[in-house]
Amino acid sequence: MNLAKTMFLDPAMRDLYPDWETHADEVAAYLRMATGDMPDDPLLAELIGGLSIKSPDFTRVWGAQRVAECTYSVRRVNHPLVGPLELNEETMRLPDDPGQRIIFLGAAPGTDSVERLRLLDSLSSWPRGEDGCLVRAEAISSGSYGRAATLLIDTPSARKEAPVRTFKLQVQMTVDGYMAGPKGEMDWLSFPWTDDINAYIDALTDSVDCIVLGRRLAEGFIPAWAAGPEGEDQKSIDQMNNTPKVVISNTLTESPWENAVVAGGDLAEIVNGLKARPGGDLIAYGGGTLVSSLIAQGLLDELHLFVNPVAIGAGMPVFGDAGDYRRLRLVAARPFDCGITALHYEPKRG
Repeated sequence: MNLAKTMFLDPAMRDLYPDWETHADEVAAYLRMATGDMPDDPLLAELIGGLSIKSPDFTRVWGAQRVAECTYSVRRVNHPLVGPLELNEETMRLPDDPGQRIIFLGAAPGTDSVERLRLLDSLSSWPRGEDGCLVRAEAISSGSYGRAATLLIDTPSARKEAPVRTFKLQVQMTVDGYMAGPKGEMDWLSFPWTDDINAYIDALTDSVDCIVLGRRLAEGFIPAWAAGPEGEDQKSIDQMNNTPKVVISNTLTESPWENAVVAGGDLAEIVNGLKARPGGDLIAYGGGTLVSSLIAQGLLDELHLFVNPVAIGAGMPVFGDAGDYRRLRLVAARPFDCGITALHYEPKRG
């Protein structure tokens, strides 16, 4: 997964690989083969959906519908420290686990690339193979393909640790703590919004590239945005529809919606897995059961509560039965001209 994202989303890869087009085509062909092996892998589907949105080059290469597993090739690399390298690449499946693959890179004996690899070895403390090839292990996918790995040439950018993604909650609520009425009523919301709250929400969601939804909310949320809700500008509609979504459900086995995958099982494992993967921030937009569970299990990093100036007396609470006290730290409070006030909280840890 990391290899595919880096190949298509990191501009530096075009400088690193002089035959980038060939290498990118091989990566896409391997991904298409992987979808045949594991057609129900939600993380693989999310990866492909995300690359299709973010990379026109991936969309073009993916459209060729090439399926292949390259077991041997010659890889040319413009290394930023030691210059051009020509490396033999071999792919091996482990016999006890066909879903696991290891890629080896090494230089042919007697070539300039061997000397350049030895020079690179002297500049680094990372492990080296017997042929002088400096390598490091890099996971290329997760989920069902989580143990697959490739051995990559060491580069400064490869050493950067990917930051952990922030999981945000953005929810509209009443002053007495409800996100919906007793029957799901939302007629208490304050409209129309003013420019200041629109700009605030744009900034809040700018870093988000994955929406997490409960099943019940998804059943209304996704079709409503797909239809283009009245009063929303096209930019907001496109952003909502194009952002990949993960629907938390133990009853659905596959997603009936475009650009959405279903994830079931232990909620903490799902959320921690999403947060550990490379990418932008995650956001949840409500859903009583999901929000209560996220809060109760301490899985949220930021709570953005948009308090409407109305009390309804009863309904679906934001916090519900959170078990123990949930202590929060107020980061910021911002009132808007439309009467709504945004409260930004973070959980107190420890």
